[in-house]
Amino acid sequence: SEVFGKEPGAFKADVLVASLKALGFDLVLDTNTAADLTICEEGQELLERILASEEAKETGETPTKPLPLFTSCCPGWMKLVQKSAP
Repeated sequence: SEVFGKEPGAFKADVLVASLKALGFDLVLDTNTAADLTICEEGQELLERILASEEAKETGETPTKPLPLFTSCCPGWMKLVQKSAP
């Protein structure tokens, strides 16, 4: 940001997109919206698991969806979990 005369830490998507297109990129996609939707879905799944766990405790049954809920978009983290706790 500072290189473009902006405050340190300021983010201007239009400057980034223009810069990438000037470098020859045909298409630049913003993934922030998709990340926000993913967070909403993960939150909904966590809430469902918590409610199912509480209901199972009340009825003495085993929850169908276990806790805790682990989630990540990082392929390295996912590979680590798959190898260390299959």
